[in-house]
Amino acid sequence: MNDGMPYLWRSPSGERIELRICELARDQDLSYVSLKALASGRQGVHRGWTCLNPLRSRPRSKRGESKGGVTVHRWRNLRENVQEEATVKELARRHGLGEGSLYRLASGDMQEHRNWRHVALLARLPVRRFEVTGGGQSMRVSAIELVREKGLTLDEVQRLLRGACVRGWTAMDPPTLVESEEEFSCAAAAE
Repeated sequence: MNDGMPYLWRSPSGERIELRICELARDQDLSYVSLKALASGRQGVHRGWTCLNPLRSRPRSKRGESKGGVTVHRWRNLRENVQEEATVKELARRHGLGEGSLYRLASGDMQEHRNWRHVALLARLPVRRFEVTGGGQSMRVSAIELVREKGLTLDEVQRLLRGACVRGWTAMDPPTLVESEEEFSCAAAAE
């Protein structure tokens, strides 16, 4: 649950207020834990207050794909001393690992899963397909397809999305590339 995200609340008097959980708890002298339960949909009412848009009623994106795009990570196998760049789903499928455990590794909740460690978040690539030309071809692809099928590195795809010509490929209508964690959260919130 994102405590920094504002929720829509109804006061005991019927007034609608949009505030973050911590602000409402502080301003109205309410229990922070109970407000989190309201916001998650586990509790219905706290001292007359209700949450009008709990998380359970919000649409969720598919696991492994954030609203801003596909998230690519760097992973290390400690036993075999190998590093791989992959999404959570790809690594789980290739090595028979649990997706849930890999998400916990990526978030920092776990340190290791079956000798695998999360090294770094490499890039969030846009999901939307766009036009590229190169090698006498013109096609619509997503950024992750350029990595998987055309052999471009993540750095090369990011340069391509910024408008550079990379290995003869040029993006005709590239989607916006999310540069930082802060910009990513703002872009996802705007959608």
